[in-house]
Amino acid sequence: PIHWISPYARLSGFGNKILHGFAMGARSAEAIIKNLLDGDPVRLKTFEVRFLKPVVLPGTMRLYVDDKGAFFVGAAPGGHANLIGTYNQ
Repeated sequence: PIHWISPYARLSGFGNKILHGFAMGARSAEAIIKNLLDGDPVRLKTFEVRFLKPVVLPGTMRLYVDDKGAFFVGAAPGGHANLIGTYNQ
C-alpha cells in the first residue's frame, strides 16, 4: 500500500507514496527500447538493474545512459541514483 495509499506511506516513514523499484526498472526498459533501440524490444538482449532508493511521489526522475550500456535513474547527472543498471543489444 505504500505505493498507492498516501497514509500508509506516511506511516512507513515516507512523506508520500513511493515509486516501486520494479516500476522504475520497467519504465527504464521502455525508454531504452523506445529511444535507443528503435522501438524494437527484440533488440534488448540483457537488462539488469539494482534498486538503490525509492522515489517519493510526485517526483521528477530522468534516465541517463552512457555509450557503454550503463544507465541510472536520478534527478540530475552526477546526482544520487535511485536505480542503476546495464543493458546490451
